[in-house]
Amino acid sequence: MDLIKGSEYLVSKGLNPSQVDAVMDFSHDLLVLSTAGSGKTRVISEKIAFALNYMLYEPSSILALTYTKKAAEEMRNRVATLCGNRVRLDELKISTFNAYGMSLISKYMSDYEYDVVDEIDQQIIIKGIKEEMIARGNTSCKDAKTKDLVDLIAKTKCSGIRPENQAAVHKTAKNAKIPDFPEIYKAYEETLHDNNMVDFEDQILKSIEILDNRSDVRDELHERYRLILVDEYQDTNRMQDVFLNKLRGHNTQLVIVGDDDQSIYGFRGAEVENIRKYDNLKGFRTVHLAQNYRSSKAILEFADAIIRQDAGRKQKRIFTEKPYGEKPYCLEAKDMADEINQVIRVIKRKEDTETAILARINVTLNRFIYPMLKAGLDIDIKDSIYQLLKPGYMQRVYAFLLLLERPDNTEAFRALADSKVTDEELDEVIPLSKDFITSLKIGLEKNIFNETSAPWVGNFLRCYDEAKHLKDKSVSDSFEDDVIKAVLGGDALSGNKKASQRERIREFLQLKNTGLVKSGSTLLRDFLLTLKSDSGESRIKLLTIHASKGLEFERVFIVHVNEGFIPLERVENDEENDEGSIEKKAKERAEELRLFFVAATRAEKQLYLSYVNSDDKIDDIQPSSFLDAIDSSLYEYTLADEYVFKEDDKPAPMVADVSSEISFSVGDIVETSRGENAVVTEVGDKIFIKVSETYKRYSYELKEALKELKLKRRA
Repeated sequence: MDLIKGSEYLVSKGLNPSQVDAVMDFSHDLLVLSTAGSGKTRVISEKIAFALNYMLYEPSSILALTYTKKAAEEMRNRVATLCGNRVRLDELKISTFNAYGMSLISKYMSDYEYDVVDEIDQQIIIKGIKEEMIARGNTSCKDAKTKDLVDLIAKTKCSGIRPENQAAVHKTAKNAKIPDFPEIYKAYEETLHDNNMVDFEDQILKSIEILDNRSDVRDELHERYRLILVDEYQDTNRMQDVFLNKLRGHNTQLVIVGDDDQSIYGFRGAEVENIRKYDNLKGFRTVHLAQNYRSSKAILEFADAIIRQDAGRKQKRIFTEKPYGEKPYCLEAKDMADEINQVIRVIKRKEDTETAILARINVTLNRFIYPMLKAGLDIDIKDSIYQLLKPGYMQRVYAFLLLLERPDNTEAFRALADSKVTDEELDEVIPLSKDFITSLKIGLEKNIFNETSAPWVGNFLRCYDEAKHLKDKSVSDSFEDDVIKAVLGGDALSGNKKASQRERIREFLQLKNTGLVKSGSTLLRDFLLTLKSDSGESRIKLLTIHASKGLEFERVFIVHVNEGFIPLERVENDEENDEGSIEKKAKERAEELRLFFVAATRAEKQLYLSYVNSDDKIDDIQPSSFLDAIDSSLYEYTLADEYVFKEDDKPAPMVADVSSEISFSVGDIVETSRGENAVVTEVGDKIFIKVSETYKRYSYELKEALKELKLKRRA
């Protein structure tokens, strides 16, 4: 193989020297330490293709692991494109950690056929355990939230702590202030075992058991894999790190790729030290991917100022060859309603710009949805709503809601009936009346439906009449129950499967609590409008910061950059500031910094930050301390109605001599284009004004000030 030609080939494809280095080094284990937008996924894909095309590796000798199905599919497609028809890729393993672990369990633990439980199923199991404990007289577990227990079990298992390790489990229970946790955890594990079920954490833990207990399997895998690559290694938990190191053989090259600055899944058990420990570890070379291909220099300077506040990180260079661009803008709002309105006004100036609204938590994000729909913005909310529509029965919920809105929608009825009613029966019933619902009632009276479909239709009509009566008043608990009965079939809602489905449907209907739909209005019409608005083609996305990771947008708004939200304030159970509690808080704050960094680095050309100065639920709300620590020269304050003027935005002729027309002095009272009184606080190359005591200053170019500010009187 000609390495020089290989290097020239990679350079000709536009790879920079660091990327070429990472792709071509097959002599060392590698830590490829990247930064946001540095093309790390491309490096992994190119390295796999290089190994296949130039190093003549067998496809079956390569394993690539990542964290989402989407990322795995994207990587597979890239490799297929790079290799063309030269290499057979059906034996190439590109997978998520969990899917690969499950494949080992299915192959080497063939005595059982395991069912995988998800979070909803876990909550059903935990609820059952709590109910049994309470029935036995143990009521102390009553106050422990089911979801908190599910999360605690996951984190405990990610740390490798099993129920039989009593000392570690009791310590976990003490730290979490849940004394019954050892009993609940043990009962949960017994339930999984007795029913041949595994959760997501088990997919790794049982794979480790296979490697520990089956030397034949371990030797086979060690011999097979010459190259193992792992993307997003900063997101691994302790047991995933253990699993990977047990999986690799003596002749396996391990390539760990990731960015410690983007480690944001601590709540799932991810440990940022997993990736940091490989830097300078014996046998490993570190290759730095420092060049950002996504963001402007101005945005990168701001993002770098965020992440440098993390004292525990390894300081590294981030650079770009892109133009400097626009500085990030700050929108300062009186309250949440004003914040939403300001964001909407900025978006409406240029609606066709690819835009993301990023919030730390869904509760904040959801408050933007309804006002944006009312403003006529075409927003894409599939990540916050349509994910609930994926299961088949959720589609039937949607069909039932459509029927309430349009009773003649026979296709919606077919989707809801889901084979409960035959096409032949429907074809016979539909002509009986101009009104479809009436047709169904006549069909029942004439015994057109068979013994299976007749009870189902009767139940549907009862639920329909009740829900129709309620829908224009409010989406009440009674309404929810009627929808659930219609979709799941009558009152027979017992059993784990039905309970799981019921909880999912109720969660879907609970969107009424997010501000999408407001009590006392015609809810269903608004609700359906919200659902229908998600065409999947909108250029305006609403995402949590976690959900935005790996994505990029021309314009980004990070909303509610307030203390308590960014960084998120957690309710602490610790009564004392002991060493463990202080360390925990420091780790949480560092992760919140990384979240803020991830949000900022989603932006390509424009970045907006918004925060409020008043909240009727929070006393003395303040801008984020993260923002306070950043040099104010790295961003600009602006108003939604008045940009900081840029010469290249408006090439039309401007007034040459501002001072000959009007002059401003410190202390002048001016009126903004929004009709607000303001005070001039500074005059120089720009005019600075303060709108009120609760507002910080906004700046205007002199020529723009002439157009946007009106001098009312001398102070």
